[in-house]
Amino acid sequence: MGYAGRSELVMESENRKTEVAHVGLCADCQYLRVIRSDRGSTFYFCERSRSDPSLPKYPRLPLIQCSGYQRKTQCNQS
Repeated sequence: MGYAGRSELVMESENRKTEVAHVGLCADCQYLRVIRSDRGSTFYFCERSRSDPSLPKYPRLPLIQCSGYQRKTQCNQS
């Protein structure tokens, strides 16, 4: 891997750290659906809220505790 490849990996890692800090648990939850508007806004929708009304559709971020949280497995990560 050349120099550019390494710098892209470092940048991707830093972006991931920033996302996790901003979003919290939702960042790696299998029920997360990221919605981006035409105006550039990003919304974090909880798919599990469809079957569990106790969970918010759009949780306040960063989410640090959630009864519906389920970490993505390697097989279903996007």
